[in-house]
Amino acid sequence: MDSTGDFIRLPCVHTDSPHLYLENSWDVEIIPEKRCRMTFFQSELEKILGKSSLLKNKKYLGKCCYGILDGDIRAKVEFKDRQVADNYSGIWVTILNRKEGPLDTVYLSFSEILGKKQVNNPNFREGVIPHIWTNEGKDQWYAYQPVKSDYRKLTEKVEDYLSVFLEMDITEEMQEGAEQKLI
Repeated sequence: MDSTGDFIRLPCVHTDSPHLYLENSWDVEIIPEKRCRMTFFQSELEKILGKSSLLKNKKYLGKCCYGILDGDIRAKVEFKDRQVADNYSGIWVTILNRKEGPLDTVYLSFSEILGKKQVNNPNFREGVIPHIWTNEGKDQWYAYQPVKSDYRKLTEKVEDYLSVFLEMDITEEMQEGAEQKLI
């Protein structure tokens, strides 16, 4: 409780972990899941990463998803406007070492992964490249809403990238083990 005797409200944190740990013994009110809805961006990240077996202990905050790959290796997947404000044409994936900081970042473009999509709109006779935009304060896909197969493609590309760092980690451990045997 704060100095007025009211409960301290924590912002909504979406996680696939059933536990919430607090470092201090504060009196807090946990906001029930029913009253705590994911934002548009969190929901889209959950559609992409929710079933990923590589990224563990996922947490959705703002326009990002954070998760554990292995040991001290973490990943941050985020929507970040690139060239045009409030226009999101892909996702950024950053690999982090918990002790050393950022290791690598890649931009995964919706146009490269999904290609141009046909829509029933005479203004886009040749199709449209999928992207998210913010219009009048509302976040939404522009002219084309991805389907399950599109989300599957996005998941595969993110996991392809993440797996490079899992393989590197395993390879390094194997090399260290071989070096120790030679000594």
